Amino acid sequence: MLGTRLCFTCFLKGALRPGELLSMNVGSVEFKDTHCLITVNGKTGLKRIPLVVSHKPLLEWLTLHPRRSDPTAPLWCSLATNYKGERLSYRHFRLIIKRLAKRAGLKKPVWPYIFRHTTLTALAKVFTEARLEQFAGWVHGSKMSSRYVHFSARDLEEAVLELHGIKSPEKSVELPKLIACPRCGENNALGTIRCAECGYILDKNFATKIEGEEERWREEIMSRIERLEKSIQKLLNTSLQTPSSNPPLAGAGQASQTS
Repeated sequence: MLGTRLCFTCFLKGALRPGELLSMNVGSVEFKDTHCLITVNGKTGLKRIPLVVSHKPLLEWLTLHPRRSDPTAPLWCSLATNYKGERLSYRHFRLIIKRLAKRAGLKKPVWPYIFRHTTLTALAKVFTEARLEQFAGWVHGSKMSSRYVHFSARDLEEAVLELHGIKSPEKSVELPKLIACPRCGENNALGTIRCAECGYILDKNFATKIEGEEERWREEIMSRIERLEKSIQKLLNTSLQTPSSNPPLAGAGQASQTS
């Protein structure tokens, strides 16, 4: 479902607290040309967060939203007939997380704050402490920011050790980037299989798999056609070799003699 998928995308990319996400309204989103700004009410008051990957999906979601013209309507709501337009509750939100974790085969419990922690840990590697505080909605000088910056300091330590050959190099973790569709030029999140605009296959492995399946399907069709042609030819040959069991029409012999 688009709404559920987009809800968790905003939850992750915005490093939001559950209450900040679930309290969002239709009017909390401001669209720009290349991105959107979401306004949420956090512990330190209102804060505005820019989102890039969620820009187009949010536009699509609002076209399906039952109360898209009402800025005070809950942004994340149900489309089910019995609960249409109702705000997503924290209980239901937790239930969705558990279902997704089970579907992904995760054995350990997955808590809502893991999403926020994951994003802030990644941002701490590229943001200054002041910017991280602003993005996360912390008070300046908060101990929380120093906790995440500590992770960045650890990365620096590992990098220096790596330069001196003390530590083996590891694959670096990068923030999600965008990939432009070669057909229509639409920006898509890295890892997207098909372009959200034109449906062009962006994943090379998936494209190779599709081509292989199509080739096998063509071979199967040709094989079936050949078997069908052989069966038809065999049937025709059999019918030509078998003498007709129908008796000659009455008077047919006399008519030929008379003529």
